Amino acid sequence: MSKSQATSSYRTTEENKQSLIDLWGSVSAGTEKAVDAYVALRPRIIQDTMKKFSRSELSAMIDTLNGTMFQSQFASKPQMLAYEMEDGDKYDEIGEKWEIDVDLLVNKIKLLNPASCYFMQEEINRFWYNENEYGGPGKKLDNFLAKYLGGAE
Repeated sequence: MSKSQATSSYRTTEENKQSLIDLWGSVSAGTEKAVDAYVALRPRIIQDTMKKFSRSELSAMIDTLNGTMFQSQFASKPQMLAYEMEDGDKYDEIGEKWEIDVDLLVNKIKLLNPASCYFMQEEINRFWYNENEYGGPGKKLDNFLAKYLGGAE
């Protein structure tokens, strides 16, 4: 069975272009492989990653990452997210607000692999900025949590 093909253009760095050529022989072939892998792996990684956290821990991360800029170069670094959560507790008392042990949460975050950390933060960013997916913040937090964790904890 053949796949329906669509032509697209995108912007990337010269370094990324060269990596695609080195890996797959051409930018076109490399881009196709990269996009196919992203689309196939992203939902699986997110689902697996979200289940490592409680509803309250995910809520605290969603709350803390509200208004922050998603930056790819940092999103794959668990230590950076751990710092965000420590700051969230220090300045906004997220541990008390969400009734969580922030040190335990930070330790869980530090155990994430780069892909898990990246995709989880990307999905949290989508919660805040993609109104079509969750209907926006506020009352839709339950939709986000139910999607990844099911019913009440």
